[in-house]
Amino acid sequence: MREKLSSFFYSAITGLIAGLAVSIFLFLLGRVTGLHGKYPAMIFTLPFVGVLIAFFYHRYDEGCGAGNALVLDTIHKDDAVIPLRMAPFVLISTLLSHLGGGSVGREGTAVQMSASLSDQFARILKLDRPNRRALVLVGVGAGFAAAFGTPIAGAMFGLEVIAVGSFEWTLCAEALIAAYAAYYCTHLLGIVHTKYPTPEILPWQSMLPFLLAIAALSFGVAAQAFVTSTHFLEKKFKKWIRVPELRAFLVGCLLVALFRWEGSGRFEGLGFQEIFHSFSFSESLNVPLMKGGFTALTLSGGFKGGEFIPLVFIGTTLGSFLAPLLQLPISSVAALGLTACFGAVANTPLTAALLLGESFGWKFFPYALFVSYLAYFVTGEQGIYRGQRIHRRKPITLLIQWWKARKNY
Repeated sequence: MREKLSSFFYSAITGLIAGLAVSIFLFLLGRVTGLHGKYPAMIFTLPFVGVLIAFFYHRYDEGCGAGNALVLDTIHKDDAVIPLRMAPFVLISTLLSHLGGGSVGREGTAVQMSASLSDQFARILKLDRPNRRALVLVGVGAGFAAAFGTPIAGAMFGLEVIAVGSFEWTLCAEALIAAYAAYYCTHLLGIVHTKYPTPEILPWQSMLPFLLAIAALSFGVAAQAFVTSTHFLEKKFKKWIRVPELRAFLVGCLLVALFRWEGSGRFEGLGFQEIFHSFSFSESLNVPLMKGGFTALTLSGGFKGGEFIPLVFIGTTLGSFLAPLLQLPISSVAALGLTACFGAVANTPLTAALLLGESFGWKFFPYALFVSYLAYFVTGEQGIYRGQRIHRRKPITLLIQWWKARKNY
C-alpha cells in the first residue's frame, strides 16, 4: 500500500514538472509565433536557423537527436537514458523552427521535454528499473495532456504509444494522476489551450457507416502518405548531403523558395487559421497535399517540432474537402479528420477518439472511435514514432503477408 501511494505521489510530481515545462514552452511559442506573424520576412532566416539547430545537435547530441525514438527506447531498454539536455535542446530548436516559419508542430517537443525531465527525476529518486520506466511513461502522457489540454487522452497516449496493439493498463491510475496534474498546472499558470469550432451533430442515415468508412480510409491513406514521404526524404537527404549543417541550410533555402512561390503564408508554422477555416468552408485537395509536402520537407531537413498539428491540418482540410462529396456536414468530417490522421500513424487510435471526445463532447466519441480505428487498420505499422514495438500485427499487415504467401505458393 505504501509503495502504491509513493507511486501516486511521484506521478503527481512528474505531472507538475511536465506542466511547468510545457507551460513555459507554450508561452514562448506563442510569443515566437506572434513575432513571425508580425514580421513575415522572418521566413528568410529559416536556412540559418536550420544551420544553428544542426550544429548544436551534431556537436552536442548525445542521442538527443533521436527524439521520440529515444524516449520509447528508454521505456523498452534497461540501459537507455534520456539526457537532461534533451529538454532545452528541443525547446530552443522548436522555437527557432517556428521563428523561421518552419511547417512543424509542437507535441513532439512537449513529450520529449516531459520524458527527459521525468527520467532525470527518477534518477534523482534512485528508483529501480520498473519504477523508472513507469515514471517516464506517465511523463510522456503528462506532456501530451499539458500541450493539448486533454488529460484523459494524454494519459491514454502514454499508455498506448509504446507498442502497436497493446496498452499498459496497470499504470492507468498513475497516468491519470500525472496527466491531470500537468493539465491543472497549465491552467494555474494561465495557459489557454486551443479551442476548436464546435462541429455539427452527424445526422443518422442508413449510409452513414459506409460514408464514414470512406472518410476513414481517406484519412488513413493521407496520413500514411505523409509518414512515408517524410521518412523517404529524410533518408535521401542524409544519403545525398552528409554534412548536417549543409543539409539543413539547403533544405531551408528550398523551403523559403517554395513558401515564397506559394505566396499565401498559410502553410508556415502551425497553420491554425487554416484549420479553423476548414470547419466552415470546403478546402481544395491541394491544401492538405501541400501542407504534407511542406512539413515532410521541414522535418527531413532536421528542423524540430512535431507531427501532431500538421496532421491536424491535413486531417481537417481533407475532411472539409470530402464532406461535400459525402454529403455530410463540413465541420463534422473536419473534426473527425482532426484526430484520425494522427491516431492512424501514431498507432494510437483510442487516444485519438478520446481526444475528440474531450475536445468536442462525448456524443462524438462513437463516431471518432469508428473512424480512428478504421484509419488505423489501413496504415502500416511503421508510423511517426520509430521506437514503437510491434505487439499485435495490424489487419493490413496480415493481409499483405497472406497475399505474398499466396503469390509465392
